[in-house]
Amino acid sequence: MARITKVCTRTGLKVTGNAERIAQDFYRDKSQKDGFSPWCKAAEREYNRAYNKAKKEAGVARKADADEQGVVTFDNTMQSEGARSERKRGTTSNAEKASKGRASSAPKKQIARAPRKRAATRTPKVKVSA
Repeated sequence: MARITKVCTRTGLKVTGNAERIAQDFYRDKSQKDGFSPWCKAAEREYNRAYNKAKKEAGVARKADADEQGVVTFDNTMQSEGARSERKRGTTSNAEKASKGRASSAPKKQIARAPRKRAATRTPKVKVSA
């Protein structure tokens, strides 16, 4: 088997070995080119704990359901848990966008398209026995 070196993009953990060795420290992720999550298991667990704690403190099932005050509570909890850095200036959350009337979840304009042409169907040949 080929030797692989994988580095966690969150903690900097570096693991070298075959795929089985990498799988001990990184979750599998089929959407990634190498087949493993970019974060190590410890980093993902830490983030998920902070995320769930923040949801509980904001009183919502998911962040998208939070009102403006809930989003602030959520973000403050995530920052205090060390799971997220402070929001960059000029960026706004979906709740803030929604309060201004420009939420990202707004329906997109439908593009009119010509109907697809159907492929010509072939009739099966039937053998006639005499």
